[in-house]
Amino acid sequence: MREHFTLDADRAHCLPQDEDVRRFVLAEPLTLALHVLERAGQVAGRWVLIAGVGNVGSLVLRVMQQAGARVIAWSLSEGTLRKALALGAEHAICATDPDAREKVMQITSGEGVSVAVECAGKSQAVEDCIALAAFAGRVILHGHSKLASAVRGSDLVFKELDVLGSRNSHGCFPRALRCLSDRPEVWNELISHQLPWSAVQEAFDLTKGPSGTYSKIVLDFPD
Repeated sequence: MREHFTLDADRAHCLPQDEDVRRFVLAEPLTLALHVLERAGQVAGRWVLIAGVGNVGSLVLRVMQQAGARVIAWSLSEGTLRKALALGAEHAICATDPDAREKVMQITSGEGVSVAVECAGKSQAVEDCIALAAFAGRVILHGHSKLASAVRGSDLVFKELDVLGSRNSHGCFPRALRCLSDRPEVWNELISHQLPWSAVQEAFDLTKGPSGTYSKIVLDFPD
């Protein structure tokens, strides 16, 4: 944490004059979500499954919804699923439910989802996304899974799936700031805690808690 930075001018972005700038702490992760949307292509009116609806997954949910997608949230955590529903997901499915995949197929009338986005960083979630993608669907891998996934080449070939990675966010900052400038109350919902600088240890302790107990934590520095 530093008071001053030196950087190239084209990497600095001005915030709008606004009394409440808290939501702009979401700018960097929002650029990642916007890049996922770019990789996903046309989503309006289509079913999109988001596997892992934590910090970045929640932002992916928000941008997909604003682009007109019908979102299915998929997670191991009941807490994050409740949050996903509050943020606008049409359905929330617990990944540990033995009938989880069947429920997605029922929701999508047996077709599967047009786009499946893996944000959990879990090898099982990668497998679930590939299994639940519709024929000629698209799978976006954003989470950093360190373990091998049991994916057969025939799973991709038979269904003619497009599998794309999404990691960068080059050029997305201006768009992220424009998004955050519009309807601030929508974005402020994604900030779960605002604490004084004196409670910095409490903030770090919150990050060690169960999934779904926090999303974005803002620290207020003294003047």
